[in-house]
Amino acid sequence: MANLWHPLRGVQITDLGGRRYLFKFFHQVDVDRVVNGCPWTFNNHLLIIHSLKNDDDPKLCH
Repeated sequence: MANLWHPLRGVQITDLGGRRYLFKFFHQVDVDRVVNGCPWTFNNHLLIIHSLKNDDDPKLCH
């Protein structure tokens, strides 16, 4: 996905299991570009993007 989005400051991708991934962007411009470019698909699978708040645990969010 990083190759498709070309983030300016990079992106960290973590596999959370259960077909869920955490994408951490390091610049707001990159977040805005990805969110505003929705809907996204990868290998014919729809990507659902959800922004986390500071106190959210990504492993508990559905």
